Amino acid sequence: MADAPARPKTVPPKAHPERPAMVPDEAEYQAGTGWVVASVDEKGRRDGLWQCWGDDGQLKETAEYRDNVRNDAATFFHPNGKKAEEGLFARGERDGVWRTWDPSGRLVREVAWRSGARHGPAVDHAVTGQYQDPDIAIERGTFEDDHACGAWSLLDSQSKTVVRRDFGPRLDDETLLGSPALADEGRPAEDWLLVGEESHEGHRPGEALLAIARATACPGSVKSFLDIKSDIVLPRSDEHAAAVAQEMAEGEASLSVLVSGLLQGGAPAPLLRAMAVRLDQQGRSRAALDLINAAILLEPEAEELLFTRSLVLMSLGLPDLALEDARLREACEPEESRFLAAYAKALFPRFDFWPAREKPKTDYEGLPEAPVQPPAKVRAVFLKYVTRLTALRQAQLAWLNPGIAPDWLLPDLSKLLPRGPVKLQRFDLELENEEGERVEVSIDERLDLPGLGLPDLMRLARADWTALTWLCWACGLEEVALPRVLTPPPDFGQAAGMAVQRLWRARDRRLTGGTMARREKVSGFTWEDTEIDQLHPELVSMPENEYAEMAAMFRWLTEARHESPWQDNLRES
Repeated sequence: MADAPARPKTVPPKAHPERPAMVPDEAEYQAGTGWVVASVDEKGRRDGLWQCWGDDGQLKETAEYRDNVRNDAATFFHPNGKKAEEGLFARGERDGVWRTWDPSGRLVREVAWRSGARHGPAVDHAVTGQYQDPDIAIERGTFEDDHACGAWSLLDSQSKTVVRRDFGPRLDDETLLGSPALADEGRPAEDWLLVGEESHEGHRPGEALLAIARATACPGSVKSFLDIKSDIVLPRSDEHAAAVAQEMAEGEASLSVLVSGLLQGGAPAPLLRAMAVRLDQQGRSRAALDLINAAILLEPEAEELLFTRSLVLMSLGLPDLALEDARLREACEPEESRFLAAYAKALFPRFDFWPAREKPKTDYEGLPEAPVQPPAKVRAVFLKYVTRLTALRQAQLAWLNPGIAPDWLLPDLSKLLPRGPVKLQRFDLELENEEGERVEVSIDERLDLPGLGLPDLMRLARADWTALTWLCWACGLEEVALPRVLTPPPDFGQAAGMAVQRLWRARDRRLTGGTMARREKVSGFTWEDTEIDQLHPELVSMPENEYAEMAAMFRWLTEARHESPWQDNLRES
């Protein structure tokens, strides 16, 4: 829980509402809060007893504070003055047993907490109408760190058990990601059904649900999922299932907490969608695709699920299928459809000789006329770019089925490495800055590729391809080839200035929305057929990264004091 704000200044007396009779004389009025009696330290932070009354004089809260956060006992009240909640805080987080009462004074809920998460027994006496069976009035179960686990019971008003479920031991993300149910691979439906049955028999209901969901996605039938779901999860009403799912899916819940929400009876489609997003972000896009497909089959009318599937399909290198989903969204969500189309175009370019696509131009002056680095150094840097791009191509291929070579795949540059990949290093050294002072810089030529998803690989590939192709162009070449001699084109300086100007322009667009550029009247540019000021904010980092690499390459190429384009001080704008 965030620290409570320091005590606001009191409103001038003339702005005070009339002090109600129930409010003590020592209470001060704080606009937006009410009448307050507070103990504060010398810095104005809450420290000690805090009491707050509403404008009508009803007590709203009493709590102990320490270091500006709730600590120890706290009580909250209903507008009618009756107690609403009571429990303990530890360093701003709920801790221990918390009790909740309805406005009539009836105890409706008792939940154990630890460090801000539900942990221990939980009893809810106010669940009438939340379940499919109208006789259910009480919910009883156990949490571990916000995960529903162990035995859960639903009882009627006479405390007679109506439904019993066993959620098994608490799942954590590490265990879940190691489960066969979330293996990042495509399998026949029969295989997933078998995994689901084994998980169910092994008292791992969460894993069983995920495996059966993946089986559901394969053949296009939801019956198997619904059958096992009815045996495993709490049978909530449709309305309350949707509310449970919305609360979890719209937050920052972990993968295992989302599975717990599924077991607690949350609507499966939004929870499966949220799980698909988490898995896609962790590079498990094949598993993510199965779960989002299952969600779509469960709620075919929920067209917003197509947006998530489109992103997952792009993570799998299937832009054509992703664009089909984007087109299905065009009528109801044209902006969303345009974003997906722009993202697909940016993420899956054709890696031809990019400098041939445009004539370089800049507003900058004082431009360099030619490279100053010796040819041997240029060739060494060229080989390092080729080594990096060769590694990126291999990482791309790992996402593709054998024999598949889409038109967005990096070209095979291995023939440019007759002696094999060159060594990529990281080291520090001292160089002179523009003022002639010695400064330490770090140089890191390496790539850290393990665990990266295809979108991240494509972004890296775009940036390195930009730098390599413009390096070749700067040496007088019209293709990617080892520079033998350096014969810069007439507009060499324009390209060097363009790289820095576009880096500045893209960074300004990301940081200020283009405010500085408009004030300084700095020209824009077109990137992937879109003006930089019209580019979706989520995509602006892509041209920024590309022009950062291009600018670093030109700065190294045109200043002898620089050692490498991978210096950490060459990407400023």
